[in-house]
Amino acid sequence: FSTSQQRSCRSKPAGANRGATPDRRGGRRAPRRRPFTRPRRWMLKLAALLPVAAAGLWLALPGTTDRIMDGIQAGFVQATAGAGMTVQRVYTDGRRRTPVDAILAALGTEVGAPIFSVDPRAARERIQEIGWVERAVVERRLPSTVYVRLVERAPFALWQRDGRLVVVDRAGAVIDHEKVAQFAHLPVIVGDDAPRRAPALLDAMAAHPALSKRVRAAIRMGGRRWNLRFDSGLEARLPEGEVGRAWTRLAAEIDEGGLLDRPIDVVDLRLADRTILRLRPSAAADENRT
Repeated sequence: FSTSQQRSCRSKPAGANRGATPDRRGGRRAPRRRPFTRPRRWMLKLAALLPVAAAGLWLALPGTTDRIMDGIQAGFVQATAGAGMTVQRVYTDGRRRTPVDAILAALGTEVGAPIFSVDPRAARERIQEIGWVERAVVERRLPSTVYVRLVERAPFALWQRDGRLVVVDRAGAVIDHEKVAQFAHLPVIVGDDAPRRAPALLDAMAAHPALSKRVRAAIRMGGRRWNLRFDSGLEARLPEGEVGRAWTRLAAEIDEGGLLDRPIDVVDLRLADRTILRLRPSAAADENRT
């Protein structure tokens, strides 16, 4: 066979070149694949995104994340308890008057409970609601101790409120209303704003401690001034403002005139230039008869 005949015999089967295109060198390119149409691409993308969107919607449902975290936390707490991290001791520092039962109730735990079930922040807030407690610190000390440090309030006065006496601190916070008898030595204050105004008066009275011990009650009058009731029955009416100066003046009047030993009912210091004395009714009647 000639060369030309051999080439003619090597012809490809019919239909082999269908859809092929010649290249620049005269050869034949491979048939092109039919590309995806745009709608089919979007359908595939949407199908891939559907699981992600469903998971996002599930997480967005109210409480879903909380339930997941609660489950993780519960598993952790149980695992640590199984490892021996349980409450075996509660150690308190700074406690003098705060009842132990009140502290334990506020902690909300008991011996043998998982130590990680104790929430220090929540326990601290509950402990600070106890009347005697001004500030508190709560810590977990692994593996088995709950540590509580207290700063207690200092009793300052007895406040008569709604016909009852309660113990208050210097800031006016109510400490206790049950064990009042233990603090009978404290001064008694009366009036809605008495706890807030009492520190200035009681600090001034401390300059004459012997005389201040004879004051049975300090009564706030109209939110403006004080009346003092002494154990002799004397009532001293102080002016508005300058409590320290008024107390010093009263102490001088009582000392010079012996007012606590005389049948004086009222000593009125509300006028700056004079002191007004009023006898007791029985003493006034005696003087009128004479």
